[in-house]
Amino acid sequence: MHKLQNSYAGKVIAVVNKTVSAGKTALEAYNKSKKLFPFQEPLMSAVPSKDCLLL
Repeated sequence: MHKLQNSYAGKVIAVVNKTVSAGKTALEAYNKSKKLFPFQEPLMSAVPSKDCLLL
């Protein structure tokens, strides 16, 4: 998760087949992912900003 946080802090990501699509919103990330993999559903996640403390 540390590598993802460095690259995509504060964004929403969609992951399919180890390919990450990122966007400012969930819809943007989802649409990018569906263009690459139209017949698969992505795993969606919000990546916290670097200032966020997760417990």
